[in-house]
Amino acid sequence: MNTISSERVLFAAVGMIGGYCLAKWSTSRGVPVKVNTASGATAAANKFDKFAEEGSSTSTQEDGSGFQEQVPQANRNALDHGSKPIQTVLVLIAMEEEAAPFIKKHSLKRLHVFEPLPFEGFEGYCGDMKVYLTWTGSDKRFKVNNVATTASTLSCYASLTKFPDVDLVISAGTCGGFQQAGGHIADVYLSSKCVFHSRRIQGTQGYEEYGFGHFRSPPCELLAEQVGCKIGVVSTSDSLDHTARDLQIMRQEGAHVKEMEAAAIAWVCLQMNMPFFALKSVTDIVDGEIPSHIEFEENLRSSSDTLQTKLSAILTLMAGKPLSAWHLR
Repeated sequence: MNTISSERVLFAAVGMIGGYCLAKWSTSRGVPVKVNTASGATAAANKFDKFAEEGSSTSTQEDGSGFQEQVPQANRNALDHGSKPIQTVLVLIAMEEEAAPFIKKHSLKRLHVFEPLPFEGFEGYCGDMKVYLTWTGSDKRFKVNNVATTASTLSCYASLTKFPDVDLVISAGTCGGFQQAGGHIADVYLSSKCVFHSRRIQGTQGYEEYGFGHFRSPPCELLAEQVGCKIGVVSTSDSLDHTARDLQIMRQEGAHVKEMEAAAIAWVCLQMNMPFFALKSVTDIVDGEIPSHIEFEENLRSSSDTLQTKLSAILTLMAGKPLSAWHLR
């Protein structure tokens, strides 16, 4: 048996064992996942073939859940900003109610730079950190906040074009949490990675994983610990509710929160080679008994106030320090 064949067998064995460990780990945290170990072995072996062909175009990255997988070099490059001091941050927010507490707290000045787009820009300081904040504004026809992925994608690109001195992008806002993952109202999560749970593109090779996205955030465990945030996977779609298949995918991806913008912004930042993470405050419990839209409306104000407090603490601590300062080694 040649070296490649023996290594392929090893990958298959690791895939089978990994599948069993994943099932045990998930069950211990109240998130049941059905794993076919034989399928895991086959998938691992097939992944080996792909990595053998790609060679040095991939590297290993931990996703925050304790597991490791190969990450395309393009995704890896978006995380390699660890030594650069963070002096200027762009905060992207979809709802006026989410943005208002932070704008008021730090007396941010309005900027008129996005016409004819509906976005509204602000600038100022949080401690020693220079801050640009873009709210996606109101829809001209329906008179509501421009929420979800379409507006957030364009607002991110437009903001990075208008504010070229940005060192880091943060998608800040509210979200739904999962009681099975230990989530509670007003918990604030800092992303370990962002995924799409409703972009299902089956059949053609490569498109399924493209649909999920898998955008990793810089590891900032020490930062989360200092400000009292949780760390978790942020899952994105354009819907406030969810289907049974959506829920299945979110559980399989280890999602801690569900929201409507972060993965889309992460995609833009990846293209622009810009470091990014999401900061999300829980307004409703996705797998709870109260309908999400009712719980969301009840808790939007208080969760937005909590978001402002955590965001302010994070920016104050980060000012002038590199992202590598917050990585638990």
